[in-house]
Amino acid sequence: MSTETTVPAPAPNPVIGQRAAVQVLADLIDRHPGLPAAYTIIHEPNQYRQQVDIQMSSDEFELWREALGIQPADVVLHTTLSHTWVAADMTYDGIHMHLTGFTDPLSAAQANAPRELPAVTA
Repeated sequence: MSTETTVPAPAPNPVIGQRAAVQVLADLIDRHPGLPAAYTIIHEPNQYRQQVDIQMSSDEFELWREALGIQPADVVLHTTLSHTWVAADMTYDGIHMHLTGFTDPLSAAQANAPRELPAVTA
């Protein structure tokens, strides 16, 4: 009779790969402790980038946007028949951050209103 020792194969993408993203999130909390809590997703890192998604209401989004120094012009409005949200992307200490703020669906008039600055009349 022979005995064979089996050793589990190392995880293809160990959790240690998320350390930098977790650290960036911890640093944000330290720098901006008054920001509203948000639904946060730390993505599995891949060969291209590490990413953190932060989701909240649109009112909370504005507080996060200001704290992170994202310019209003860099915010994108997305709308469908059932959902409306604003989003912005940035890199913070080498980690890609995707912020999303959800709001009530737009009315038909709001959804069809011009969104390009030259098309909006003062």
